[in-house]
Formats: sequence, C-alpha cells, structure tokens
Amino acid sequence: MQSLILYSNHSEISPFDFKSSICETIIYDKNINIDLEFDRLVNLHLTQKEYQNLIIPLCFGNILSDYLGLRLAVHVRTTSNINQNKNIYIYGFEGINNLINNEFFSILKTKGIALINYSLLDIKQATEDNSCELNRNNLSNEISKINLSIPLNYFDNHSIANLWGAFRLVKSANIDINLIDSLNPDDLKNIYFKWLQTKNDTIIIDHDMSRISKEYRNDLNNLKDKISKAPIIDLSNLKKNKH
Repeated sequence: MQSLILYSNHSEISPFDFKSSICETIIYDKNINIDLEFDRLVNLHLTQKEYQNLIIPLCFGNILSDYLGLRLAVHVRTTSNINQNKNIYIYGFEGINNLINNEFFSILKTKGIALINYSLLDIKQATEDNSCELNRNNLSNEISKINLSIPLNYFDNHSIANLWGAFRLVKSANIDINLIDSLNPDDLKNIYFKWLQTKNDTIIIDHDMSRISKEYRNDLNNLKDKISKAPIIDLSNLKKNKH
C-alpha cells in the first residue's frame, strides 16, 4: 500500500524523490475560514484512496510559525474517512520544544503521530512504516488526550453545550440539518466541534436518544395535525356582535 506525501508550493519535496508514494500539493484558499478549508482538504485527499502512512508538512501557509501541520493533523483524526487512523508523520525543521505553546501541540501525545526531520531519508523511512497503533477501538480515547479551548466566537461552555445538544438531537432524529434555520452545518466543520464528536464517539447514535427524539418528532407532527384541524374563529364577527 502506498503512502501519501503532502507538500506546499514552496517545498523542496519532489515527487521524483518518492516514486513509490503519492505526492500531492496542499492548495487552499487563505481567504476562507481555515477549518472549512482544512475539512475540505481532508475530504479531497483522503476519502477516495486508502494509504499506509500520511506525511504532512509542519509549516505551510503565510505564517510558518503557525505550524498548520498540527491543525491539519487534528482535522485528519477528527474526519471520518478510510485514512482517519493511519500513521501521520509531520516533517519540519522545528524541534518539539518550539511547539509546546501551540494550541494543537497535544496531538503529538497521541498514538500514530510522530514529528520527524525535514530530510529525504526520514521522510522515505516514514513512507515505509508498516506498523499501525491507532484503530477504531482506541481512537476516541486518544482524541481525549487532545486539549482544545472553546472557540473565541462562542460565549462559554453553556452556549457550546446548547449548540452541541441541538446538533446531537437533530442527528439522532435523522433530520436534515439544512432544514433547521437556527443551525449552521458549517459549525460542525469547526475543529472544536469535530474534536467533540470524535472524542464522544457520536457517530454511534444512542438508541434511547434516538427513540426519545423519534417520539418527540411524532408528538410535534400530531400537534401540527390538531392545529390544522382546529375550527377557525372569525374575530371580525365577534367584534360586531359586541357592539
């Protein structure tokens, strides 16, 4: 099975140096929300073909010290696809001590993730790794080792809980989220909510929750029927009689 090597436009990586691997350029729109773009990138590169290992750069984009490779690695781990549990090797020139203050540093504490030197030899060795530490059974536990802060555009834990509860209810009731005006599907592409979903393993719907929400939906439908069949009172005639 081949490995996938992602590299930026300004990278020294050349596909000719890794003929046994697939090499693809990271291209994203810097004017669009970064999580929306990274979610799109993961779905673009990792949903069609299964790979043995994923090799991604530590630094790319306008500000190299943002270490976007760490953020991209979290997106890989929190996006359901055939490569979600594959080994991720992040190559760069920075030592691990320089990354400690990055908000996504804790991804390096999880299984199946390694920081390697930006060298042809190290990258080539990474592409040949046949081990696999991560799987469906321990993914949720490993994701729990990652610590993410509440996004700045949300007020507090209470507002996060309300939104998260609404998303779970809609999902368990099998309701199309696009039909709910008060909910934005793009919120689920935010890295914080993707992390919550993977950590809590909400892909598997709780049967009791599904049953309750189904009953709730049936009650709503019955209420709508009763309202539609209720007699209509002509208030204009009522006013005339009073006079």
